[in-house]
Formats: sequence, C-alpha cells, structure tokens
Amino acid sequence: MSWSDLFAPAPDSKRAPTRAVARLFDALTDPLRRERTAAVCIIGFVAAWTLYALIAKGSQDVHQDVGELIAWSREPGLGYSHPPLGVWIVTLWFTVFPRADWAAHLLAATNSGAALWICWKLFGDWLDQTKRVVALAMLALVPLYTFQALVYNANTAMMPAWAAATLFFLRAWRDRRPADAALAGASAGASMLVKYWSIYLVVALALAPLLAPGRWRFLRSAVPWIAAGAGLLVLAPHLAWIASGGSSTFAFAQDTLGTDTSAVSKSASYVLGVVAYIAGPIVIMALLQPPRSAIRDILLPEAPERRLMLLLLLIALVLPAVVNLARPVRLTPIWTIPNWTLLPVVLLASPLVAVSREAAVRVLAAALALPIAAVLAAPVIALTIHHLGRADQHTRYRLTADAITATWRSATTQPLRLVGGEDESLNGVAFYLADAVPFALFKPFNTPWIAPERITTQGIALVCPVERKRCIDEIDRIDHAHTAIRREVVLERSYLGIRGRTVRYLIAAVPPAR
Repeated sequence: MSWSDLFAPAPDSKRAPTRAVARLFDALTDPLRRERTAAVCIIGFVAAWTLYALIAKGSQDVHQDVGELIAWSREPGLGYSHPPLGVWIVTLWFTVFPRADWAAHLLAATNSGAALWICWKLFGDWLDQTKRVVALAMLALVPLYTFQALVYNANTAMMPAWAAATLFFLRAWRDRRPADAALAGASAGASMLVKYWSIYLVVALALAPLLAPGRWRFLRSAVPWIAAGAGLLVLAPHLAWIASGGSSTFAFAQDTLGTDTSAVSKSASYVLGVVAYIAGPIVIMALLQPPRSAIRDILLPEAPERRLMLLLLLIALVLPAVVNLARPVRLTPIWTIPNWTLLPVVLLASPLVAVSREAAVRVLAAALALPIAAVLAAPVIALTIHHLGRADQHTRYRLTADAITATWRSATTQPLRLVGGEDESLNGVAFYLADAVPFALFKPFNTPWIAPERITTQGIALVCPVERKRCIDEIDRIDHAHTAIRREVVLERSYLGIRGRTVRYLIAAVPPAR
C-alpha cells in the first residue's frame, strides 16, 4: 500500500468502527457539539490511560517522583529541590483522594488530559475544524502525552500551565486584551513555580515577539508589561523565600550541572531524542503529502502570528541545547514534555496544507486505537517488566514501608516522622508511610528544612540494602550516637505467583530521646 492509498477512502467504509469514528469526527467539527464531544473524548483519554497504568504498572509500586512530592507536602514550604506548585497540587489532590496507587495514576492522566483540553482551545483559535481535530489527535499520539506522562512529577506538572501561558499569550498578541495578558503572565509564572525548566518558556515569550513582524505595535501596547507584572506577582512569594535564604532549589539545580566535556554530543543527543518523540506527527505530515510550497510556508511562514508561533516553539526547544554547549548540564529530551503545545499548529496552520475529511478520520482513528491497544497489551507488559526485572527498584517500596513500620512500632509508640537511607528509594517508600519525611543522608541539601537535631527529638527509621556499605556505615554512625533497634528483613515482590528478586535490608529504628 502506498502512502497515498493510506489516506484514500476506505472501500469498506460501512464497517461499524469506521462509521463510529466518522460520527465522532462529525461531532468534533459540529459547532453545536464539538466542545462537549471533545470534553468526553478527553475524559475517555484520561480513563483509558489510567486503566493502562493500573494494569501495566500492577507489578510495581508508585514511581519515586510521586513519593517525593508526597514527602515534601508533609513539610509545608515555598520551595524544595523544585519550586512548590507541584507539591501544592499533590497536597490538594490527596486531600480529596486516598493515598493509593490508582489515585496517583489518575492524577498523572488527569494532568495530561487538562493540558490536552487547553491545547484544544488553542487549536480552535488558529485552525479550521478539520485541522483542529487532527491537531488534537497528533498530540494524543505523542508518547510524552501518554506513556511518558503517567508519572506526576516536576516535568509533567508543567504541561497545563505551559499550555495555558501559550494560549493566552497568543490571544493577547492578537487581541491586545489586558485579561489575556494577565492570564498569560500568571500561567508562565505558575509554570516557573513547577520547575525552572520553564525559564525557556519565559525567554521564548520575551524574545519571540521581538523577532516577529508587528513587534513595535505589540511592545507599545500594555500587553507585555501586564504579562510581566502578573508573572512576577505569582512568583513573588517564592522569590521572597529565595531572598530570605531558601536556596535548596538552586542547590539542586547546581547539582544538575556537569563537567561533561562532550557537550556537543549531549546537545546532539538531545535534539535527536526530541525529533524521535514527535515521530508520530512527522509521519502524519509525510502521509498528508504537502506540496513543497506548503513545506516552505511551514518553515518560513509569512503571516506574523504563524511566524510568532514557530519562534515560540523553536526558541524553547533549541535554547537548552545551546545553553548546554556553553555550560554542560544534565540534559534529556524527556524534559520537553510541556514544550509541544504549538507543534500541531505550526505544522497544520498554513493554508497550503490540505487535510481531507477522510485523512482526518483516519488520523482520529489512530489516536483512538492507541490507548485501546495499550490497555489490551498492558497485562503482557506488566508480566514482562516483572519477569525481566526492568522496574526492580520500584517493586519493594510498599514492602519496605511495611517492614519499617513494624520495626518502628517494636521500638516506640511515638509516630514515625523521619526516615533515612538512600535517596533513590526513600521517596518511593515515603508514599506508603503515613507521615514520615525522607531525610537525605548523603544529599543534605535536598532536605535543608530538616535540622539534624530532629533525629534526637523525633527519632528516625533508617533502611539500607545490606550490600550498600556506605549506607550501612551511616547507620552504624547514627546507631553509635543514638542507640537503635536493628532488624534484618528479606523482601521479595510476587506478582501473579511469579517471584521477583530477593533483597536483604537492614532497618534501624532510633526512638525519640525521652
């Protein structure tokens, strides 16, 4: 079958699935039904990917990044290793929902669904109804909105705020409405309150208008100043916290800086990874077979608003690779999770790009088929991951937490407030402990709000795999100073009767001083 054949009308177009997708497409393009239909589709998206996560990750516990946010939420503040907004959202979410694996998966899928809804509104501003449906389907086929978005952390938490900043900024550029400008600035500030990676969004919002046609008309308006003021207002409490000595976010950022001399290869790897993540939309565009004039218009658009969109997308994507050349950092393409809001608009907005109804229906069908196929494959994925031990570090958090709780209760009747050990596993364990906060034994800058004196007043439970000598030595040091109740346990995760790897842990409970 040729590529053109793929988008040719199906000879057996009366099949029920084809008719169902066609009816859905008609509803998504009907002015009277499109908004509520899109909402139902996105709710279905959230439900399907939550179900996939529950099944495919059934042989694992929650990801340590989720546990990290839970742990930070037990120490209220204006900053942690990342800015605080993700922590506040997690706090609110688990006030409503129980602290359970399914709720963590639902949070991640809902976050991605919220970003898609905002993108849907943005697409409606700049694309016709057929292209709008294709644009939404494009993003639903990008792994960063599906498989990679199923862990709620500082990367994924940026998605809705980044999308909202883009939506309202473009509206403010077009209409010069102060309300849109304020919402754009507030959304950009909110994205910065999730992770400092959003500085690339802020730079793009500041720089792109200077390079686009119509720059002086925009700069002479009140829009950029209202946006800047709203963003600073949102960031003000966090900035005040930093000024008062809250430097843990910068300490963490400094820890991501590297001495890697292969900056060029790292930047190249980043760019290649970015392109790989958007292979789906690229393939869709190739199958649409736009003429050369359309490709030129995509890459060098003449319309001011489309030139602005291209600049906004490219600056935020390319700048990290350029910065890495000047100062090597820990750079990975997965950090671009929030960056892709404008990709479908950049690809489809040219009037020279034609999308037929038949092609749009087929793209929509592919977007609908992906989560269905993923759910069907999820049991095999879960078994394979468990059998091969691919997620071994995520399989014993709950078991470890239960063993820690039992050891602590044998030593004291006081509540467990602190748990220490290796940083990589502590956060996952914390999710399954009622109130305990991880204390970073080897990276104290990660928890500067925990004074060492709290070990004496509140006690601490320590846990280490017995083969980790450095960790065991630290337990010995604390035990020597405080006297601990020690216990060795052997933990093994079993899934559907299949036994996982056995690991021996040393747990030491240091009760509070009397």
